[in-house]
This record gives sequence, C-alpha cells and structure tokens, in this order.
Amino acid sequence: MTNNSAFEAQLRRQLAATRPTEGASTTLAARVRDIPERVRLTPPAIALLVRAAVPIAAVGLAAAALLIASFGFTRAPVVGLPPDSVGAAVVGFDPAIQGTGLIDDYVRSAALVGLAVVLLSGAVGVGTFLGPRAGTRRGRLMILGGVLGVFAGIGLIRFDVGLTVGGLRGAPLRYVEAPAPALGDTPILWFSTAATGEPTVGTFSLRNTSALPVRIEGLVGYSKDLGIRHWKALWIPVNGAGLDAPALDQIRPFEPVTLEPMQELNVYIAGIGSPCAFGPAFDPEAEYSAQDLEGYTQLGPGLQVVVSVFGLTSMETVDVGETFAEPIVPGCNGGTTLGG
Repeated sequence: MTNNSAFEAQLRRQLAATRPTEGASTTLAARVRDIPERVRLTPPAIALLVRAAVPIAAVGLAAAALLIASFGFTRAPVVGLPPDSVGAAVVGFDPAIQGTGLIDDYVRSAALVGLAVVLLSGAVGVGTFLGPRAGTRRGRLMILGGVLGVFAGIGLIRFDVGLTVGGLRGAPLRYVEAPAPALGDTPILWFSTAATGEPTVGTFSLRNTSALPVRIEGLVGYSKDLGIRHWKALWIPVNGAGLDAPALDQIRPFEPVTLEPMQELNVYIAGIGSPCAFGPAFDPEAEYSAQDLEGYTQLGPGLQVVVSVFGLTSMETVDVGETFAEPIVPGCNGGTTLGG
C-alpha cells in the first residue's frame, strides 16, 4: 500500500486488465505443472556426460548404418553358386553343382540395428534422467521411452524368430543308419558309405513357428573348405516350401525361400565322398580299432541357419534331430570325432 490513492487506483486497473478473470489458460497451466518442484544441480562431470551421450549414440548409429551398407543388409553372401547356365531352371539332382545354399560369411544386420537402438535409446534415457527435466511429465515419458527402446534393441540383438525342426528326416542316397541306442532320446545317426568321389544325399526339415514370414538364406560354416569337406550343396523340392518330399529327380538347387507362419521347407544336403572316405565297406554295427578307423566328419544335429525377417539378417542354431557323418580312414587329415 502507498499513500498515493491515484497511483493505487491506476495499479489496480492495470492488474485487472492483465490478470485472467477465469484462471490461467490450459497451456499456461500445463507449463506451470511441468516446472520441477526441485531443480537439481548437476555436477560438471555428469553434465559433460549428458551432453556427450546423444552425440556418441548418433556416431554409433551412423557406424552401424555404414557397416550394414558396406557388407549387405538383406542378402547373405553365398559362395560356389552354379554358372549362369544353371540355377532354378535345373530339375533333378546333379552332384556337379556345388556351393548352393552354403554361406561363407554374413552380417548380423539385426544385431547391428539392435545395438544402435540400444545406444540411442540408452543415451536419451540416461541423459534425460540426469538432466533438469527428469521430474517433468515430458522427462518421465522420455525416460520410459528410452527404457522400452533398450529392451526392443536387446530383442533385435537376440533375434529369435522361432525356427525349429520340421517333420522330414531321411538319407535317400548312400547313407546307412546307426543302430538305435537302448535308452535315451538321441538324434538319428547316418553314416556315409560313399567311396571317394561318389555323391550322397541326406534330408532335414525346417519349420517357421513364428507369427512373421521368415526367409531362409542357407547354412553357414560349411563352405570355406569345399575341397575337403564331404558336404557340398543344398537342394530343395521343385515346388519350394511345403510338405513335399519328392524323389531326387524332382529337386532343384537351393535358393532363398520365405516361409510363412507354420510353413515347412524340406532341404536336401548333398555331399561327395572325400579322399579320406572309408567307403561302402563301413559297417555301423562293427567295432573298429584306431588302426582301422581314424574318426568322422559330421554335420548336425545343430545346424546354423541364416535367416532374415523384414530385411534384417541373423543366424539361428536349429537342432534337426539328425547327424550325418562320414567315416575317415587312418592317416588322413581332417577327421573329427563325433560330438553333440
């Protein structure tokens, strides 16, 4: 209060003109609610971390994008593809075609994207949590979004698409089955009886149990040494995905196949008897000494299958319930003892 009544009257009129008669507007009220009750003084080191978090995450995201662009995003590189004169038009098993479906190397683009999402989401969440807006409604939403983004990124890094073994098992060409064990649920064991240079064919099946379409790119880890390994190529039925298990004259060289939910793909794994092969004299019921049998090379029961979903590539190990083995004669390098 003052002693100047004229000044007080003028001040009263001015306040009445500028103050809302029905309370603050909605926008103003929301801004007032967003003002934190306490303002935390951030230590210099933490403030530096907050300022650097988002740029570091952005650099990580850019690096992941560069790696994906450099090494491939949707297609896994395959070695040993047949010449241009053969390919999907070929019908009927031909042991001269080698390398189809056997992947020499690939990029886990799903894991790279997941890592970038984790870095960016974590940086945003941590930066907001340590910043002055952590107590505001917008700050809490940003922290929650950062946490959800981290979990989503971890899901992409793990990338389990639900690929399992299907219903087909078999070995239609130059394999003999080992006697079943008396107890225990063990994989079916097939032994090759092919002599050096003779072809073999075994079969296994893959099933997509997820709710998304999954593209089968091939098997990884079996093509770097095609010159000495028994297994040389993958083949599939002429009609592609489905329950068909045709004879060898109705299969074609492998090419990537997209499986719809609960759809199966029957795969034929072709091999050639290696220079170390024991050959047709092998008896799975006989007991061999180290002077007669050095060991085995094997494929299975866990197969590393390269898959992609919406262009994001990863690898899953699928237990197909079968092991294909080639007995090796003594004095020949490359034999490995059968394992799980």
